[in-house]
Amino acid sequence: MKTKMNSWWGTSGFSCSTLTNSKLLALFLVLGFTLCAQNAFAEDPGAPSDRGIQPMFESGNPTCSDLVGDIDGLVEYRIDGSELGNMNLGDGDLSVTIDVRPDKTFDWTSSGGVIYSIFVKGGPNGNLYDYEGTGFTWDGGLHSPVNEKNGNYYGLSHVSFCYVPGEPEISITKTCTGGGLNEAGTALIYNYELTVENTGTLPLFDIKAIDTTAEDLNPEDELHTYTKDGLLPGDTEMFSGSFEIGVNSPTNNAEVTAAIEDGGEVAVEDMTSFECPPQDTKGELSLTKDCDVVVVLNDYLDYGLQVDYRGEVCNESEVAISGVVVQDNKDPTLHLIGNLSPAGSPGACATYSGSYVPVPGEGELGENGTPGFYVGAFTDIVNASGDTAFGQTVDATPADASCTLCPQCVDLEGMCPAPTSAINLE
Repeated sequence: MKTKMNSWWGTSGFSCSTLTNSKLLALFLVLGFTLCAQNAFAEDPGAPSDRGIQPMFESGNPTCSDLVGDIDGLVEYRIDGSELGNMNLGDGDLSVTIDVRPDKTFDWTSSGGVIYSIFVKGGPNGNLYDYEGTGFTWDGGLHSPVNEKNGNYYGLSHVSFCYVPGEPEISITKTCTGGGLNEAGTALIYNYELTVENTGTLPLFDIKAIDTTAEDLNPEDELHTYTKDGLLPGDTEMFSGSFEIGVNSPTNNAEVTAAIEDGGEVAVEDMTSFECPPQDTKGELSLTKDCDVVVVLNDYLDYGLQVDYRGEVCNESEVAISGVVVQDNKDPTLHLIGNLSPAGSPGACATYSGSYVPVPGEGELGENGTPGFYVGAFTDIVNASGDTAFGQTVDATPADASCTLCPQCVDLEGMCPAPTSAINLE
């Protein structure tokens, strides 16, 4: 069945007598979709900026006060489209550089103020870029809304910078002083102080100072991260701590960040370094020695002489010494002592002992055939060495001992010492 709708078409010259209901419905849907699409397209703000700030479509020609609200010291610096090509832009407080691209977008940099927002006017409306709390001093790819007729951006009518005059700035300085060795003598202690100052003209928030060198040595927790809610211009705050490190005179690094509003993004930062002073890491070993000459049954089942020696090697420094060895100059046996703790602590000393058969003709024994009764005291030397925890070699002052040869004894049983095997060496 066909429906006639002459009553409302009047004299338009177009007859609907041949249209079906389904065709009319399709026509109305197409017209509706077209109108909706045009309406949505007409309020299209376009793509975000290079730093990810998505513009918001704003009708008409609002001011910074309309857009940002009541902020102390808020200033609007408006640049007309004809001025955008100028090299040096500014109003005495804010300095701006703008580079307009062929596609009607532009890049900007600024100094002398904290940017809260930028309004870009083009055609009947504009785009608002919200920079509040970011601390950004540059961005790129800003533009006016999309022209619904051709899909391009409108030409730039004017650009308004909404800002508060002043510069947010922060600085960090530090000192590093030596603190000696740790208890184990294996690492150096360094003390540090971090001084943070608000050197700008605006309040700062969420201050975070880190001794990065110390923090890197403690990756499991933030022992050397310090925070403060806020700092007014000219105010300072000091933080202190200490750390252990196996490097002498390290370069100590620190950094600080802050925001220009509570809970905002990092807006300012500073870094510093300090050469920590060198500390004394020299090791020192002391060495003692005693010896006896005894008569023993030798490998040939004859009686002969044997030198039994003993002594103690001690660490006399605050640094741990490892790989300590002791050797008598007439005994090829090397005594492996191992590690010695710092002086005054358990394990700082260790004993050693050994024996050897003196060889005739070595000087003290006289020439071959000299009776033992006429031979003087037998003397030999013992040496010790090791390495500190910082890789420095330590040599002890050699120790010597003179032993009277047993054949000089009148009362062998009462005056001559027993062999080492019969002596309890502790």
